[in-house]
Amino acid sequence: MSKVICTLPNASELISGVKFTYQAGLGMLSDDIDGEQLEIFLSIAGYELLEEDEPEVAPPVVLTAPAPPATRAPTKSELKAIERKAADEKAAAEAQAEADAKAAQEKADAEAKAAAEAKEAAEAKEAAEQKPASDATDKSTGTDPAATTKTEVF
Repeated sequence: MSKVICTLPNASELISGVKFTYQAGLGMLSDDIDGEQLEIFLSIAGYELLEEDEPEVAPPVVLTAPAPPATRAPTKSELKAIERKAADEKAAAEAQAEADAKAAQEKADAEAKAAAEAKEAAEAKEAAEQKPASDATDKSTGTDPAATTKTEVF
C-alpha cells in the first residue's frame, strides 16, 4: 500500500473516492491506495508518490479564525459624548411622551365638549317637542285670534 501527496491548490478532502487529509509542509495526503488507482493519481500533474523515507507529519492542522482585534476603553470625552447623547435621547423621548399625552387629553376634551353640545341640542329639541301648543294661535290660519279685528256688519 502506498500514499500520494496532492499539491494542487484547493484540493478536496475526497478525490475519486479516496480520502485526503491536509498535512502541513506536504499538502493533501491520501489514505493507503494501490494498483490501478495509484497509477491514475500518479499520471496526473500535482500528485506524487509519498516516498518511504519521507516522514508523515503529525495530525492535521485545524484552521481557526483569527482572534478579534483588541478593543480599547473609551476616552473621557467619548464617554461624555455617549452620556450626552443618552441624555438627549431620554429628554426627546420624555418630550414626545408629554406631547402625546397632551394631544390625547385635548382630543378627549374636544370629544367630551362635542358630546355635551349634542346632548344639550337633543334636550332642547325634546323640550320643544313636548311643550303644549299655545291656545293663542289658530292652527288653521296660523294667526293669533286676539290680534285680528272683528268686523261688524251693519
